[in-house]
Amino acid sequence: MACRPISAAKKQQILDLEPTGMSARAIARQVGTSTSTVKAVCRQAKQPPRRKRR
Repeated sequence: MACRPISAAKKQQILDLEPTGMSARAIARQVGTSTSTVKAVCRQAKQPPRRKRR
């Protein structure tokens, strides 16, 4: 599968639904993405920002 970028609106929608306690499958169904995309967006949001190299 090709990695297509997800829109900022969908990312925000996923991040808004995640703290409500919904499962990744339910969020994916509501937003219209795959379960793995939901998990990846949530995982990336919890990581600290990357530092720039010199």
